[in-house]
Amino acid sequence: MPYISVSPYHRLTTISSVSSPTLNPKPSPDYLSLFRSAVSSFSRRNEHSPSPFPHSSTRTLAAVTRRFLRHLFRPSTASYNALINSLLLANQTAAASAAFSSLLSSGLHLTTSSFTIFLKLILSSTRSDRFDSAYSLLDNMLRYGPPPDRVTYSTVITALSRAGRIMEALGLLDFMLDNKCCPTPQACNSLIHGYCSQGRIKEAMNFVVLTESFGFVPDTFMYTVLIDALSRKGDFVEVEKILGESQLKGWKPDEVTYNVYMNGLCKARRFEEAFGLLDVMRFNGLLPNLDTLNILFDCLCRDSRLLEAMDLLGKSSELDWFPDVVFYNTFLSRCLDSSWRTNSLQIFSTMVKRGIEPDTCTLTLLIRCLFINQKLRLARCMITGGWSFVPDVFTFNTLFHQLYLFGESREVLEMFTEMIQKNVTPNKFTFCIVIDSLYKEERIEEAIELVIGTIGEDFMQDLVSRLLRWLAGDCKLGEILNLFKKLAQNSAIAVTSVNSLIFSCCRAGLCQSPDFYRLSTIIDKILGIM
Repeated sequence: MPYISVSPYHRLTTISSVSSPTLNPKPSPDYLSLFRSAVSSFSRRNEHSPSPFPHSSTRTLAAVTRRFLRHLFRPSTASYNALINSLLLANQTAAASAAFSSLLSSGLHLTTSSFTIFLKLILSSTRSDRFDSAYSLLDNMLRYGPPPDRVTYSTVITALSRAGRIMEALGLLDFMLDNKCCPTPQACNSLIHGYCSQGRIKEAMNFVVLTESFGFVPDTFMYTVLIDALSRKGDFVEVEKILGESQLKGWKPDEVTYNVYMNGLCKARRFEEAFGLLDVMRFNGLLPNLDTLNILFDCLCRDSRLLEAMDLLGKSSELDWFPDVVFYNTFLSRCLDSSWRTNSLQIFSTMVKRGIEPDTCTLTLLIRCLFINQKLRLARCMITGGWSFVPDVFTFNTLFHQLYLFGESREVLEMFTEMIQKNVTPNKFTFCIVIDSLYKEERIEEAIELVIGTIGEDFMQDLVSRLLRWLAGDCKLGEILNLFKKLAQNSAIAVTSVNSLIFSCCRAGLCQSPDFYRLSTIIDKILGIM
């Protein structure tokens, strides 16, 4: 494959910005009245803005699906591509993989779109070698055809940006431009988001200006990503500058733009300015949506006005406002962060009585509340209850963490088995707690097997380091050697593993202990099997 530079994109230039602040009227501190006025505006929005997904659309979608499936009796490459891409968009990777296998066995000619969709399938994996596989596929396309197009490259750029590998993404962008291939707006948006997620906001702002050289006019989405990052950072002066020059730049802030700004102000406890954005939105012809109301409701809760917030929930029908589960989750979360912890169960009961169905976030908050009140058995029963949803990995992690803190390692392992039976995919945090629990229960061999089972995952080496800290701390040199033998059998010993071993042993004082000779012998054996 031609060399793809991973050096910083050489076309980036420093752009100076000239801007002027927007009007930001200072509101009255009567937040309750302002919130009620926001609810009133939201009601008008509902009257004049019917749902873009009417009930009849379900029947229409079903009819389209049936026609599509009938068409597949005589499939073409294009119909396979559409099916596989739809499955990926629905996060049905196993079905997408099966459909792609069917395409390969059909003998149909593969197009650039087919390979691009295959790239999406590869990059949707969590395996640590997914980018190597993607580069290998790009190499084959460049050598043997069909050649990659702007969507193919942009698919990889988007995945690299989301993984935080900005330098590689910029290198691939450079390669595209050298080959007269212009990126898609989605690729540019993902790079801007990647910059912002790493706190490199100045570079993101420079890149927004640079997109104009690709023939794009920076739009509301691009600037909203910037405003979100600046608001999270607390740089509200820069936000005002960007909003002030929006008309000059040819873009118009929408509800999402103001919501992310409002959310930043709320988290910075600048409540008056957050509520003040209501007038700015109305002045620009925008009405608050559910996200706006939730942010303002959060402002009330953060301002220690929990009584007023609860009163608003109680009188919601009088305001022609029907708060959903998100509002109750916000209220529960703020109660747990304050002295209102004991009221959380009562709030949950009120929510259920009103016919509002809880979600995984509600269950997670409820488990936190039960542990605060030291009701461990009830917390465990809650997660095994007959919910209409499957608790997600964050809910299980909350339960595992609290059980571990209470010294219930065996309970953690039992619940981990139940989690796997429910087909909930563990993440790095899950594995860390389970490894700790296995070690506490002296089930070291199982802990080693668990680590080996994560080979191929991005976080596998972190789990190796975690287990090594436990083993070195108790001078279990035989088990350390066993771990490395199994890593070697799977060709998974990395330099970072050896570095972690040396660091863990030195930290545990083994380098200055009588066991240093045994440790040296084991390190020699490990180096011999690498």
